[in-house]
Amino acid sequence: MPGSSRFRPWPFHKPAGRPSAGAAVLAACLVGLPAAAAADSAKVGGVYDISFGGVPFAEGKLSLVVEGDAYSAKVSMRPSAVARIFSSETVDAEAAGWLRDAAVVPGRYSLKSSTEDKTTLVKMSLSGGTLKSVDVSPRPKRHKDQVPVESRHWRNVVDPLSAIVMTVRDPAEATGPEGCDRTLPVYDGWSRFDIPLSYKGTKTVETKSFHGTVVMCAARWVPIAGHRRNKLSVKFMQENRDLEVWLAPVGGTGVLVPFRIAVGTMRGTLVLEARDLKMTGPTITSAAAP
Repeated sequence: MPGSSRFRPWPFHKPAGRPSAGAAVLAACLVGLPAAAAADSAKVGGVYDISFGGVPFAEGKLSLVVEGDAYSAKVSMRPSAVARIFSSETVDAEAAGWLRDAAVVPGRYSLKSSTEDKTTLVKMSLSGGTLKSVDVSPRPKRHKDQVPVESRHWRNVVDPLSAIVMTVRDPAEATGPEGCDRTLPVYDGWSRFDIPLSYKGTKTVETKSFHGTVVMCAARWVPIAGHRRNKLSVKFMQENRDLEVWLAPVGGTGVLVPFRIAVGTMRGTLVLEARDLKMTGPTITSAAAP
């Protein structure tokens, strides 16, 4: 790939145009490390409104398919008509892997983020929870205050989409504390960070195709490696308590998917919330397949 960097352990750095820490949390909360083994076959299709400071600026789409022990997921983001005046950025990401031995096992991940004058590409391959290779384009820049990513940071990780297959051992526990009881060990191609989730409560929500109870989780952003120690936004996010994720259960499967994500930033609150969710699963018959 011309202009790309293919590497083993590397002191990753934030390239121009890479999302901020707040956006990284928003993306990472779309994913999570499963607490249990697998789920029955299911399909989810979601359309999300994305706003900043109460102003809508983009639309997100989610597609998840679980068949036997295999899963595949896709996420996209497109600016709204008004937002195109200020930004043309589009984002597309895909991931696939397996559910084995009470865990998600990512196999591959790709990301493409494009503006009118720049395209950022990430490709990963993983095996048994360990990162095997990463391609990032353009090549990341180096900074003196960067915490280097070492080989130990490549183990026991998930890419920023694979844990979209969040599960609980018993589907009846999906909206209880078990739905939130996890820490997401995320590696995004540049940095390694944890997203611990903790139980806050439940809420009844409704869209055109979904009506039910979601579990509300408090979230944190804990940088591990690849971040800049002295950057103001990093220090802010480390102390930030204004992060929340709502997860919706896919009936009868033990799978949960994001319904709402809110991330407080230095300039306002970034919110992703489902406009609609369509699901199929063992106890879901009324919603059409996405």
